[in-house]
Amino acid sequence: MKSGKWWDYSWNVAPGCTKVSAECQSCWALSMAKRLQGMGKRGYEGLVDAHGNWIGKVNLLEDRLHIPLGLKRPRRIAVNLMGDLFYTNVPDWFIHSVFDVMERAERHTFMVLTKRPERVVEFMRTKVRSALQNVWIGTTAGTQRSANERWNAMAWIAQAGWKTWVSSEPKLEMIDWHGWSFLKRLIVGGESGPYARPTAPSWVRADRDWCQDHGVAFWFKSWGEWGPVGKDEGGKMKDERQYLRHMFRHPLGEDEMVFRFGRKLAGRVLDEQTWEENYE
Repeated sequence: MKSGKWWDYSWNVAPGCTKVSAECQSCWALSMAKRLQGMGKRGYEGLVDAHGNWIGKVNLLEDRLHIPLGLKRPRRIAVNLMGDLFYTNVPDWFIHSVFDVMERAERHTFMVLTKRPERVVEFMRTKVRSALQNVWIGTTAGTQRSANERWNAMAWIAQAGWKTWVSSEPKLEMIDWHGWSFLKRLIVGGESGPYARPTAPSWVRADRDWCQDHGVAFWFKSWGEWGPVGKDEGGKMKDERQYLRHMFRHPLGEDEMVFRFGRKLAGRVLDEQTWEENYE
């Protein structure tokens, strides 16, 4: 996957959400929902107000629940990226229906991502669901605060037998992952969009090194808008003329500097290679 995507099919069944932490500041899903709502796309009606903010509504798209059952080739399916399956306004019966489909579609790997893992614990306790080996439960942690707040729930989920992962995107600061060795995968990425905040190379390297020390698969998605000077995926240095056109410098530390190249030019190379590790 040259794009850096950790999924090859996006299954959106309950679009709509609200912001809950620092990672949500420039929410990609919100920007896309605003665009799709403006285009009159079915399923995205009434999710965003006139100021471009979530209003808290969720559209439950029951007619899309069956889609994975009709996909013949095994896929890695991202579950509900246009919202959060465990957002408060998604009812338990609907979450239960999603898990029923994932259980039946065992040829696929489902990647669930939530910023509300405490509700995952509550749901699994009350619904008495046993772990599904084709379903991965992940949470977002781009700051130390988010990692600390979500650790207890994620540790419980892993102890219950589920495969767990973290999306540290957008990566906003150095994170101490002590105690997270139960993870199967850590995905790291910088932020994109007009208001993107930069990611320091030292933060990404620290994550990679921690993963290698603890047997956790490391996947580097991209630098986002801001990136260091270096080689592209083809092994060539970024063109000096392109570099000069994007001389928006951001000092992240005494010896660190990143430049606003834009997502495409910034790329996803870390120390002269791409990282897409898979240990399952």
